[in-house]
Amino acid sequence: MMKTLLALLLAANALLFAWGQGWLGGNPGSEQREPERLAAQQRPEQMKLLDAAQAQRLRSAPPLCRQLGPFGDEASLLAAEAALQPLQLPPGQWRRESRELSAQWGVLSSAPENAADAERKRLALERFGLKARPQTVPGEAQASLLVARFDNPAAARAEAQKLREAHGLKALRVLELRPAQTQHWLRVLAWPAAQLKTQSSAWPGGPQPCSAAPTAPAGSAASTASAAI
Repeated sequence: MMKTLLALLLAANALLFAWGQGWLGGNPGSEQREPERLAAQQRPEQMKLLDAAQAQRLRSAPPLCRQLGPFGDEASLLAAEAALQPLQLPPGQWRRESRELSAQWGVLSSAPENAADAERKRLALERFGLKARPQTVPGEAQASLLVARFDNPAAARAEAQKLREAHGLKALRVLELRPAQTQHWLRVLAWPAAQLKTQSSAWPGGPQPCSAAPTAPAGSAASTASAAI
């Protein structure tokens, strides 16, 4: 009897040991084995390791000029500046810039509500050398066709009158497309190359390569002005 009990006890211990080692299908209460734990934590196939030379080049890459914006008010600027703090930039490595954008005026033609008719009218204007494009006008449900864009109303009115006389386009009108406005930007003179992918909800569009202040398109012939839209 004692021999039987001893044999049963040894068998139970052996089964318990095998179960604990995962030989019988794994122990749900034990830690995962190393490959399973790693697979659960990350996706190795999506990772790209840099060799020592690549890592050193990234660390030693010269900082780059980057700009953030545009921002429309002081509160947005302050939020963007606060989001720069984790970069630990040296003092004087960034500055504010304001850019004045002139108003824009457009010469427009009414567009039929029917899409097919609107396309036919666009093609008709194209035969006059006018590259018309749909333009939404605030307060109007129906889009118009923009045939030219200028930075002052006098040039827009003169172009509209010339087109009326030359092509019989009597229904042309001149409207302000955008009022004059001031845009604010942050220019970071030495953005760390290793942190180019840094993003923040306070930075619309993220870090962008530095560029000169944009210039509004100058008034010119209708075909040239509309081609630059």
